[in-house]
Amino acid sequence: MCANRNVDKGYDKTLKLIVIGHTSVGKTSVISSFSDNSFKIDVLHTVGVDYQSKVVKWKNESIKLQIWDTAGQERFRTLTQGFYRGAAGILVIFDITETRSFDQIPFWVESIHENCPQPPVVFIIGNKIDLTHIRAVAFDTAEKTAQQYGLKYMECSAKMKTNINEIFRLLVETIMDKKETLYNLDEPEICVKLNNEKGTDGIKKCCL
Repeated sequence: MCANRNVDKGYDKTLKLIVIGHTSVGKTSVISSFSDNSFKIDVLHTVGVDYQSKVVKWKNESIKLQIWDTAGQERFRTLTQGFYRGAAGILVIFDITETRSFDQIPFWVESIHENCPQPPVVFIIGNKIDLTHIRAVAFDTAEKTAQQYGLKYMECSAKMKTNINEIFRLLVETIMDKKETLYNLDEPEICVKLNNEKGTDGIKKCCL
């Protein structure tokens, strides 16, 4: 695994993470809940791609997470799939109260296989468990689907911040422990803002 010493910048390595999934499943909310501990009810749909970052501690190293937020609308898929390249980890998110978003999982998994020359660590995530009273996708059903692809399944609530930190902690740990695959940790940082929401200028720090 490549080292990327950026001591002057406050981190040692960079990991590129991608968050994908059907529209309105809460991708932006999951990222915001993790990166700046915030939740907004009136989040606008992501147009194209958006970007946030956060520095976390892993063992004795500081790792900057470049977290790419992608649009779920079909008209943006060609654009967003171009950002898969170089990803060390990908979260495929669906809404546990909406079966259509769950039924799209095979498409998203296949798009990863088609657009990632180096296999990233992939988790399937069921969001909105604060709405279990209207759950449409059972935990066992989602877990079985993930297992069919050899993937980890977890659930969360961006609104209540349930399991958010745990998901990103485990994702980073799995990536860093995956010795047999070399990721490009020296990839230059890119920031593309194609929507009207205010971006995240500062870099947050936390310990995993």
